[in-house]
Amino acid sequence: MRDGTRFCLGLPGVAVNRVEQDADGVRTVHLGTDDEAAAACPECGVFSTCVRQRRTTRPRDLPYGEVALEVRWHKRQFACRERLCKQQAFTESIDELPPYARITGRTRRAAAAAVGSGWSVAAAVTKELPMSWPIAHAAFAAHADRLLVELVAPEVLGIDETRRRRPRWAKNEAGSWSRLERFETNFVDLSGPGGLLGQTAGRTSKTVVDWLDGRGEDWKAQVQVVVIDMCSPYRAAVQQALPDARRSLTGSTWCASPTRWSRRSAARVPGPARTSRPGR
Repeated sequence: MRDGTRFCLGLPGVAVNRVEQDADGVRTVHLGTDDEAAAACPECGVFSTCVRQRRTTRPRDLPYGEVALEVRWHKRQFACRERLCKQQAFTESIDELPPYARITGRTRRAAAAAVGSGWSVAAAVTKELPMSWPIAHAAFAAHADRLLVELVAPEVLGIDETRRRRPRWAKNEAGSWSRLERFETNFVDLSGPGGLLGQTAGRTSKTVVDWLDGRGEDWKAQVQVVVIDMCSPYRAAVQQALPDARRSLTGSTWCASPTRWSRRSAARVPGPARTSRPGR
């Protein structure tokens, strides 16, 4: 039974000790560590057999069936006997559940794949998987970093800003709260498929220059035209980072969607001449 339930669970590094079910049908699976490497100190690599205490954690995992499944991992805390090691104690961990992790790696990967496939967003993933929006977003960002490659420089580059609807706050090392930047600068390919090349926090000339300089001199040399709005920080940034590129000021509005960027011109297009007043 132990091997069968272990294979059904499919979580490497742990074995199923027993499964319980309450009156509401909620199942609780009790796990034990089944990985010899978990007894090795993460600092020095020396294996330990000295158990200091036993702990039970409640990691969140993928849904299994229509009824909720709760996980209890009964793991050991070892004492490192290596005198020169700075790590005095450590708790068992596996690849799917590294130290301090509360969500399995496969749950994070499932959330990232759902957002990356385009059929869901981070807010919708949180309703299906046991995680919050910041965790789902971080999982997708890590997934994108592994897949994305350096973008090809466009001949026509568009720069515009986006403003968040609500302010966000962050706590610094001193313990005080500060409001995060509400504006994001977007870089768009206007000569190719019209894709979003990247984003950076803020709308100052320094943030734009830093993003452009991060692409490299060869990348910047391929940009022939830069389309910006009537924004002096953007104009100063283009003059500094792309001095050879032509600048085009426009009153256009950039409309974003998850899969493409489209341009909606704010200029009036002449229409057919009217021969009579409206309503006559």
